[in-house]
Amino acid sequence: MVRVSYFSKCLDAEMKETNKCGGLKVGQTVTFVAKIEITECPKNPADWNQSFDIYVVGLEEKLTVNLEMICKCDCETEGKAVSLTATCNQI
Repeated sequence: MVRVSYFSKCLDAEMKETNKCGGLKVGQTVTFVAKIEITECPKNPADWNQSFDIYVVGLEEKLTVNLEMICKCDCETEGKAVSLTATCNQI
């Protein structure tokens, strides 16, 4: 389904796969990256649209991710002509 991996650069260290930084003080900068992967499309098309929040503990701010999975392309429809410039990525 959906896999979210977090990468953090804590206190001038290098970016590494973690969702935690310790020993932070007010005014220090931390960089976070979220990698969102679709590992398998849900069988029910109603589940192809999902929302989830990413937030930092201790802060009131959050990022809402509205994810629309493209699990079926027009180019997969039987009997439909497809131009050579069409692209279709199947997960």
